[in-house]
Amino acid sequence: PKGRWPAAFPVVRSYLDQLVRGQGLASSRTSAIAAQLTAAEQASGAARRSALTTLAGQLDADVAGARDGARVQAMAAAVRDLANASM
Repeated sequence: PKGRWPAAFPVVRSYLDQLVRGQGLASSRTSAIAAQLTAAEQASGAARRSALTTLAGQLDADVAGARDGARVQAMAAAVRDLANASM
């Protein structure tokens, strides 16, 4: 069985790093995602959950145009898990 990582910002950032290194998404998009992650990490409570939920939705939309759609989809799931853990 596959292991499942806990909901945590370092897990999401590792997906982002892999997308940057593998050029799985446009660099302008990965830069924007990094900024959104930083803002969400600095927020708390409902603001954090809202920021992460918004980001997950944007990542879902990014899947179609991504060179590494599977990794973007996995990142969206990790962001969604993190949003759900931010109650």
